[in-house]
Amino acid sequence: MTEYAGFSLSHRILAFGIIAIATVIAYGDLVNHQFLQWDDMLYIHNNKYIHNLNGANLYWMFTNYDVGNWHPLTWLSLALDFSVWGYNPLAFKSVNLAIHIINSVLVYYLVFALLQQTQRNYHAQRHTLFSRVTQRELTSASLLAALLFAIHPQHVESVSWVAERKEVLCGLFFLATLLAYVKYKVTNSKNWLTITTILFFCSLMAKPMAVTLPVVLILIDIYPLNVIDKTSPLKQNLAQLLKNKRILFLLSIIAALITLFTQRHGIQGGEYISLESRIINACMTLVLYVYKFIWPANLSPFYPFHPWSIEPNLFSLIPVAVILMLIVVFVVLAKKTIYFPLAALIYIVITLLPVIGLIKVGSQAAADRYTYLPLLSLFVVLGGYISIILHATQEKLLFKTTFFAAIATIAVTFGMFTFQQNKIWKTDFTLWEKAITLYPGLAGRAYSNLGEVYLNQGDYSQAIHYFHKALAIQPDNTFVLEQTGKAHVRLSNDKLAAHYFNTIVRLHPEAYRGYMLLGDLFYSRKIVEQAKTMYNKAFSLMPNSTATLQRKALVDYLDGNLQSALQKVDYLLMISPDNIGGLQLSAKIHLKADNINEATESVNRILELKPEDSFAKELLNTIQQKPG
Repeated sequence: MTEYAGFSLSHRILAFGIIAIATVIAYGDLVNHQFLQWDDMLYIHNNKYIHNLNGANLYWMFTNYDVGNWHPLTWLSLALDFSVWGYNPLAFKSVNLAIHIINSVLVYYLVFALLQQTQRNYHAQRHTLFSRVTQRELTSASLLAALLFAIHPQHVESVSWVAERKEVLCGLFFLATLLAYVKYKVTNSKNWLTITTILFFCSLMAKPMAVTLPVVLILIDIYPLNVIDKTSPLKQNLAQLLKNKRILFLLSIIAALITLFTQRHGIQGGEYISLESRIINACMTLVLYVYKFIWPANLSPFYPFHPWSIEPNLFSLIPVAVILMLIVVFVVLAKKTIYFPLAALIYIVITLLPVIGLIKVGSQAAADRYTYLPLLSLFVVLGGYISIILHATQEKLLFKTTFFAAIATIAVTFGMFTFQQNKIWKTDFTLWEKAITLYPGLAGRAYSNLGEVYLNQGDYSQAIHYFHKALAIQPDNTFVLEQTGKAHVRLSNDKLAAHYFNTIVRLHPEAYRGYMLLGDLFYSRKIVEQAKTMYNKAFSLMPNSTATLQRKALVDYLDGNLQSALQKVDYLLMISPDNIGGLQLSAKIHLKADNINEATESVNRILELKPEDSFAKELLNTIQQKPG
């Protein structure tokens, strides 16, 4: 991308060593970490497709969109980890850390490349202070910026959370794509354009958040590569900016469409949160991210929506006014040929668009993991200022010593913050207790997640305690109502369980879930007729769900309609071939119909998927004892 005049071999070895050692120290508490129930179970424990690297599982990785994302390279990387380490949280998190260290090294190169191009294309003829910065000062500044990237507390969520492998892996290919593109523009080599395209495709296959990268490349073309000719017509300049990017944009469009399809159930309309509220929250989030970049204390694993965005008022205009004011100021500076503030802001907005909440909204207003790549421009700007200060103080020992002392203080402070923030991600308890401490009156999601941890550990009374706190914040949260009901089922508090399930039915009479839960409660208590009524109602509302298909097939089986039951089970297993409940019911139906071979096939399939399944073993014993 450039001639790395300041990148001597000794300098590079020293730089890589500093970045690696500082990062490992900052994340030293990883040795005490566990897998989290929050998504780690979905990605690792409960995902049999990463437990064996075979053709069928590879096909699944590249064709499925479990957990709302199409990210085959993320699945593949997790599968490779599992094939080597098995259920070892330290191994998985260490790989995340290793990728983050590599990313930090790439940031080192990228900051240098972008600053060098800025110097050449915007400052060489203007004789500014930055134009006199030497290559060695640029490399030193790039190292310091990369070091702060490596140990910045905002990145803990992406590194310490196994489920966020997609973030650091996408970051690896994203940064490599930027470097390859700058190399292509400097050398005009088609080989580097091909490498750019391949790396970009890899970034999309790690996490679709990279869809905005082609627009980022256009921004880089304008600043710092300066490919725009102000004397040429607008149409010609647009053609120049779009040149050789058609494939990149096509890949982005395809990835965006796949993402919209896979996350269609998570994209809420105006009835969940108004457009006005989403715009306010987006502005508040931008301000929050930049503030936390400067002072990354009290970072939370969960940021609830601020009352200003949920119920807009005059104070809600403050973050909007701040963003508008910054835009105006940065545009004025750009007109005075000070382009970097506007370029940095545009980059942040572009890269945050997929996760800023204007389209997709969930229960959280913001997340630290979303800043991993979008705040990269701030590290580039930081590198530029550091290089200027290094040059300005080169013959002023006192000022230079003071500056390095300040940088060292910031680095140590960030490292300490990162070490403490990393501890928060040790267990589910430390994670959600931190969120509750920071937002005791707003963190309904934190209370419910902590309640779920206790539920899964069998402490049902404590689970109900935290579910009640969550319901105090959001009384109509159907997930929490369901979990509360399930906890009462485990405690044999049938009336209370039925109360919570009936509440779901009352809130959403058009949804199948409440009826199905009531049916399960009745069936578990051998109140078969009422169970069948609930199952029939659930099936009428959602006939193509595997859950309702299984229960309707059970109703038919209980009523002796074996042919109808088999049709539904066969359809269920066509949709979900490895559905344990469906296979169990299939075996029972075939056994009752004296289809011994088919029953045996279903039982054997269950034992392949779940070797210790007691139901399958008992049924197999029954089959083997049958005469003939």
